[in-house]
Amino acid sequence: MIEVSLLVLFAPPLALMAAGAVIYAGINHQLQGKNQSQNNLNSNPKKNNNFQAYPELRCTNYSLLLVVSAKQEKVIQSIKANGNIQADDCSPLYRATQALWMGGESDLLKLNITPDFLTKSKVLDTSEYDVYFLLISLSNYEKGFAKDVTSIDRSDAFEKLPYISQGVTVSDRLFNYDDQLPFLYAR
Repeated sequence: MIEVSLLVLFAPPLALMAAGAVIYAGINHQLQGKNQSQNNLNSNPKKNNNFQAYPELRCTNYSLLLVVSAKQEKVIQSIKANGNIQADDCSPLYRATQALWMGGESDLLKLNITPDFLTKSKVLDTSEYDVYFLLISLSNYEKGFAKDVTSIDRSDAFEKLPYISQGVTVSDRLFNYDDQLPFLYAR
């Protein structure tokens, strides 16, 4: 009778301890697997295919260059007056954009996009083909501005501009950009 009482007394705590040991072993196994995969990522990023798939992980400062039709001068004047992009500017800016490019700070330097570049071909006689360049500093990578995205993703990215733009430089009215800038891609 005493043996049965002891079994009843110790069975529930033993079961709890066994369950706890199983849970601990499972969590420990998951953590070891996670640490191992992080070590693999850190040890040789060139072997990891995911490293190249996410360019936003490589740098922190991004720039967006927009080529905007001069026909939409109203949105350009609004951006100049406010010093930044407002929510009301997003849709007209999307429609007026002819071409764009987004990249990191180092990419921008390689392309030689400087304040001089933004004013080098200022127009004297206006034309319907004239454009403005907008150089926008972004707080983070926005995949909707990448090359070859859907028009919905692109439009959504423009709607985020008031929240992710940190500054805007607007060029003078310039001649049509034509094909002199091969790094640009169509909206």
